[in-house]
Amino acid sequence: MAALDYVLDEPEQLVSVIAPSDMQEGYEFEVEFNGQTMIAVVPQGGVTAGQAFFTPMRNYNGPNIKAPSGHWKDGPFDCLSLGILSPHLWCAWWCTQCAMGQVMQRLRLDWLGRQTTELKASSTFKICAILFVAYTIYTFYLDIMSKYVYSGIEYTLRTIGQAIFLLWTVYALANTRAFVRAKYQIPEEACPGCEDVCCALFCQCCTIAQIARHTGQHEEYPSVCVSETGLPPQAPMLV
Repeated sequence: MAALDYVLDEPEQLVSVIAPSDMQEGYEFEVEFNGQTMIAVVPQGGVTAGQAFFTPMRNYNGPNIKAPSGHWKDGPFDCLSLGILSPHLWCAWWCTQCAMGQVMQRLRLDWLGRQTTELKASSTFKICAILFVAYTIYTFYLDIMSKYVYSGIEYTLRTIGQAIFLLWTVYALANTRAFVRAKYQIPEEACPGCEDVCCALFCQCCTIAQIARHTGQHEEYPSVCVSETGLPPQAPMLV
């Protein structure tokens, strides 16, 4: 949550906001002002962490997600905390990249885990799902080739495809986890300087599930598999 500095005595009610992290122009985020949750918009050119900038405020009338600051809601291996049949867990296990796309879209990140506008973020899940399906078809086709039209090149093509797909997954997930840690001021507990990369590389399913639990009020709004955000329509979208 960003910190407020002071209010200008102007008709448009501009407010000086201290940026909690580096953000691109057009990005929207929540701030607390006079006991109310308001929406601030990053101005043209973007801002850097700690920079003060003026922005007009608009009301946010939706429910708030009760995500704690300073620490994770639970640990990366608390996958069963919401039950073994929780949709977020099964989606993270069987369709890892799709679950990652759901989390990134609800956080208004693009398909590489970078901050972007709400309009651009609206296609994040679709892009991730397309990449997942394309990779699945690609590997299936190579399996068929290796059985019936073996030429020796199938192994090389599979290795290249796996490397590219893994590189994208690790890069996007590490960026997403770093964004959540910065937003909620969560310090690194292990592997200082590379914790996000290590989690994204060695424990993708648990990492995605942990982020999903932290950024979703699953106790009140149970997760769903068939959704672009992994949340039901009535669930809070701002985190």
